[in-house]
Amino acid sequence: MKTKTIVIAAIAAAFVFVIIGAVVLYNVLSDVAPSEPSLTQVTGEDDDDRVIAPDFMVTDFFGDEMRLTDLFGRPIVLNFWASWSQSCVAQMPDFDRLYRELGGDVEFVMVSLVDGERETRASAEEYIRDNGYSFPVYFDEAQIAATVFNVSSIPVTFFIDREGYVEAYSPGELDEETLRLGISYIIE
Repeated sequence: MKTKTIVIAAIAAAFVFVIIGAVVLYNVLSDVAPSEPSLTQVTGEDDDDRVIAPDFMVTDFFGDEMRLTDLFGRPIVLNFWASWSQSCVAQMPDFDRLYRELGGDVEFVMVSLVDGERETRASAEEYIRDNGYSFPVYFDEAQIAATVFNVSSIPVTFFIDREGYVEAYSPGELDEETLRLGISYIIE
């Protein structure tokens, strides 16, 4: 009986160590971006093969609601990010530079993935204010936008044309050159 208890305790301890190790690895690896920026075009022979961007609602700095479909009619750069992610933080200056350059022609939708733990609305707002970024920031506090876009890691950027079709996407950190390339797919 005593041996059986020791074996069960050893198995339970090993299980706990495996779970802790998995959590640590997930937290470390979830912020790893590809070494080279990548951009994948979403192509189709005709409109039936194209992917329409799913709608969602998020709030802005003032608490006003915004639906993605309200922006259809203009090219959209949709980026999911969080202030704790080094890859997200590294690409923000390029997004801000291009927003300042193209903001009148392209909608930038910078969605902070607020989970209430690693990313809070307050931490995201503070990060944006402290860095003086001018692009529009929205908050996905219920994780609905992330869910409908199937976001599994950040950063990730989607390039949506005037009609609302996803033309390209890029998982991971973008550099300015790749960001400009993605924008070239959605502007006429």
